[in-house]
Amino acid sequence: MLFNNLSGKIYVSIASLMDLELEPTIKDLISKSKQPESLFISVYSQDDNHPDLETIFEEYGVSYKYNKVHHSLARGVGHARHITQKYLTRI
Repeated sequence: MLFNNLSGKIYVSIASLMDLELEPTIKDLISKSKQPESLFISVYSQDDNHPDLETIFEEYGVSYKYNKVHHSLARGVGHARHITQKYLTRI
């Protein structure tokens, strides 16, 4: 679910490279939010085995953008951050 209007949303961007803690981090972030529906989470996962974050996002009504690429195609942290943050400017 990509939200075209991010007004009033809390924007979180996560650039991840083969991070085993990605799913627990997302679950912790959402569980600690008083209003998960007020979150917009942008994730750029660089891995060969991506966690099923879509199910978590949809279960809690979180707006999100989840990009997945194989880790061998990783182009550095700057590129990953650029991808996750480009949705912030699309308000």
